[in-house]
Amino acid sequence: MEIIINNRLELSNIPNKLYQGVCSRLTLDNPKWIENDKMGRWNGGTPKHLRFYEKTASGLILPRGFTRQLISMASRYNVSCQVEDQRRSLPETDLIFHGKLKPFQEKAVSDILSREFGTLSAATGSDKRTGKNLWDNGKIEASFCNYKLAQTQFG
Repeated sequence: MEIIINNRLELSNIPNKLYQGVCSRLTLDNPKWIENDKMGRWNGGTPKHLRFYEKTASGLILPRGFTRQLISMASRYNVSCQVEDQRRSLPETDLIFHGKLKPFQEKAVSDILSREFGTLSAATGSDKRTGKNLWDNGKIEASFCNYKLAQTQFG
């Protein structure tokens, strides 16, 4: 199976068993449809399922965040993967962060910097303004995709 990683995953030459497994894993019941059904409302334009993949002539397009699960599934199905990394790479930039992180923020930054990519989901009250202020001032890359840049700021 071939995987191209850019802002998403583009899969081709997917064995049928893995193809079906991936589609199944990325298909969820639509909570809006379930709610409408329970309340006896019309579900005319509401899809029963949400599909977080796109079928193409050569395979599938998946969210990039599914990479680890995809590799794990491929391993379970004994499918070898050829990966072509086409992620955008930006030059490192020297920036200075003048704020002070709280201990739980330092842990979050440390955890996210230990991975290649991902999403940091922070609860209400976690003082996301620190990151937002850096974002508003044009000092950080969207969703910390360039972790070397983020590490320069927070490390």
